[in-house]
Amino acid sequence: MHGSGSRASTFLDAFLQPVEHDRFISDHWERQPLHVGRQQPDHYAGVFGLSDADALLSNSGGLWSSGVQVVQNGSVATHIGHSPKGENRSAGRVEAIYQAYRAGATLIFSSLQERWPSVRAMHVELSSALTASVNVNAYLTPPNAAGFPVHYDTHDVFVLQTSGTKRWRIYPPIVELPVKSQTFKKEMLPEDLDTDDPVLDVLLHAGDMLYIPRGFLHAAEARDRASLHLTLGVFTTTWGTVLESALQSVINSHPEVRAGLPLGFGSDDRVRAEVVESLEDVCRRAMDGCGWVWTFRSSQRAAEFYRKPLSYRICLWRPGRLSGARQAGSHCSRIGRYGYPGLLDCGIEIQRSVG
Repeated sequence: MHGSGSRASTFLDAFLQPVEHDRFISDHWERQPLHVGRQQPDHYAGVFGLSDADALLSNSGGLWSSGVQVVQNGSVATHIGHSPKGENRSAGRVEAIYQAYRAGATLIFSSLQERWPSVRAMHVELSSALTASVNVNAYLTPPNAAGFPVHYDTHDVFVLQTSGTKRWRIYPPIVELPVKSQTFKKEMLPEDLDTDDPVLDVLLHAGDMLYIPRGFLHAAEARDRASLHLTLGVFTTTWGTVLESALQSVINSHPEVRAGLPLGFGSDDRVRAEVVESLEDVCRRAMDGCGWVWTFRSSQRAAEFYRKPLSYRICLWRPGRLSGARQAGSHCSRIGRYGYPGLLDCGIEIQRSVG
């Protein structure tokens, strides 16, 4: 276990350098954006460059073209390259994507870790180091063009500039640490947002990195050359996820919590007052079942919170090494679309302890 932690620390040191990862965690993670300027254009050489993007698209025969999104006028375009029935739709779509790019559209290569070995290698290391699900997209923007307008994400983002230059402007969050249910909508933008007064206004050059905490508004535009960057979206397990799962386990295990509110509570003041008085007791009894003790079982790579008679587990199963509980069909809900590297599945499991 010591070796595993040392490896994660070593990777983060290299990933963030010259910024120390302890400083990053204390000063920036989920708090403030960070620009890492390196003046090393080849820092990300060999990860995913312009020639790689061209090769991935042009040599795919259209099979991968469906994994490329086209952003025009600030939104994802649909029906790009749809050919009449009977024609070569794959080839038509690839050419249509090139035409859209030449006309100023940004191309997004989605879930690149599934397609490009060097990106996959980085994805594996970062996912393991952070104990979080990670997804990697590549954004190719033509000169003097922009992708999306000002918005925020519900996940943390690392931006790795691999080619060209892009200007990023970052503004204060309008929702602090938003979750998926708080996805950005353009009507959420404050009318008095001063786009000329960002908290960070920076030119990202090849080899530079930018960290944007979830919730911070941001927008970017390429300069006088084509810009290519990787966006590493980090999907952490939040305390809210833990509490939601724990509360659901209490609901499943305690019939009194599943009981209906007294009949007539909406029209009878006396009954309604009793409901209000009972609510605190119900909540207290629910939380009494949610005290956790932290353990780590390196043999199964499973982190566990447990307290009899309930246990809460964040389970990481290796391929071919399913836990006995998993084989027995116990309930487990996935916590991320992209999973953890080299593992069959990941999830949150609430179960009754035995003994």
